[in-house]
Amino acid sequence: FSLHIKSSTIAASEAVFVFFLLCAVYYVYRLKERYCLMRFAIACIFINLAIASRYTGLIYLPVLCFILFDRQNIIRSLRRCVLFSVCSVIFVFIWGALHYSMLGDAYYPLRFILNEHLSVLNNVGGGAAISSRLYYLIFWPAVVFLSLSPITAGLACYGVYDKSSIKKHLDFILLFLMPYAVFIYKSVIRADFFLMPRFVIDSTIFLVPFAVIGMRKLAGVKNKLAHQTVQTPLTLPYPQRGDGFIISGVILWSVFVIILSQGDFALSEKLRAVSPISKLESGQQAAVDFLKQNKHVNKIIIDHNKTWSEVEIMFYSLLSDNYFIRDITNIQTLADYLQDAKADYLILLPDGVLSKQLDNKQIYQQIGLSLVLGKGGYRIFNLSST
Repeated sequence: FSLHIKSSTIAASEAVFVFFLLCAVYYVYRLKERYCLMRFAIACIFINLAIASRYTGLIYLPVLCFILFDRQNIIRSLRRCVLFSVCSVIFVFIWGALHYSMLGDAYYPLRFILNEHLSVLNNVGGGAAISSRLYYLIFWPAVVFLSLSPITAGLACYGVYDKSSIKKHLDFILLFLMPYAVFIYKSVIRADFFLMPRFVIDSTIFLVPFAVIGMRKLAGVKNKLAHQTVQTPLTLPYPQRGDGFIISGVILWSVFVIILSQGDFALSEKLRAVSPISKLESGQQAAVDFLKQNKHVNKIIIDHNKTWSEVEIMFYSLLSDNYFIRDITNIQTLADYLQDAKADYLILLPDGVLSKQLDNKQIYQQIGLSLVLGKGGYRIFNLSST
């Protein structure tokens, strides 16, 4: 679906991670059918590869152990679950040992990412507000609804409801709910995680089979209704026209999202996050075009905001990362830097960390900023005279 396509191209680990994760889930179910060493080894290899691809692979490990657990043979299944858990985190131990030897911290990358999320919430502001935290409760369903398409999402909910009402496939439902619970806990209760659409993707994959279940369940209802009345073109059995209607609806919804995401109004900004084909915001594109026309620069100080807009500007400008300075987060550090070093431009972003501190015109004059481009909240200042 749309969000998966987009994130598989932008964050290249997405498609690789989902492939390894699905393979691991498949072999865990095969292992539950009949235990054998080969299936056990393959399942462990795939979950190790999934965790090696993305940290979120660790979230699924407890659910996979739960799937393996057999209430008919508690002692033996517990031993297998423990062994499976140990064998599934071999990469984590190797990964941690290497980072500890190089950086003195076994989980340095993970801590760095979590601290980055926390700093964004603290610098941008509003992250710990009740309204912002409660927003995340509807964020996940909204992203699923928009990216998976309303028809597929609706069928998936129908399928989940149908199977959960008869207590069937509950373990598979947990594969979807576990990441949801973890991220909601981090973003709503702890308020130390900035939830983005791409964190929704991998677990949403497990809703697709329930969409098929919902479709087949709906087909049974439609067929019963069709056989109770005279057969007319409007009461034909569901499979003759239902599948085509669903497929057409999904395609039309994707086209609809793509078209609306290309505008410059508020709704476009929301849909841009779940559209498979998204262009840069008009202000971002103007900043990129400016940098392309002014490639002969020494250094560029670039702001940071909660949507990481600076990363897109840096990438599409075709300039090396060495040209950009991203670690200046307050006005005093900026002033000190301009006195001791030479930078050509300062790029401020909408709701950026520096932008909020530099909104006072008097500050512009004190530091000596000269505006050369301003569009859609994106501003570029010439620092050559400072």
